Amino acid sequence: MDTLAFARCDVTDSWSLHGLWPDFDNGTWPSYCHDTDCETAITDALFNKMDEYYPPCWSDHRDLMCHEWMKHGTCFYENTLLVSPEEYFNDTLDAYLKYYADIPEDTDELNYYLKLA
Repeated sequence: MDTLAFARCDVTDSWSLHGLWPDFDNGTWPSYCHDTDCETAITDALFNKMDEYYPPCWSDHRDLMCHEWMKHGTCFYENTLLVSPEEYFNDTLDAYLKYYADIPEDTDELNYYLKLA
């Protein structure tokens, strides 16, 4: 199971992307599963594709992407092979766009977490 996280700066703002991470059945999640160099992982093209989807009040989206990749993305594997940063962020963006409409409109929270099967 995975968790897709949405965020916003104010309750009147529309929802932005926070991130995607795998979950264990007990409610915890793995983190920092593989040592990687963020400078080479987050290319300019990947950053430019993702930048608009993060909350505008979060100051440094490149640092955020680096954090998301190192903490969560390095825990995503396909057939025992670590997915690439492009695969991880493409899957994250696909999930965000797919489930964006599922967020309840009447919530006054700044963060919303959606469990994906």
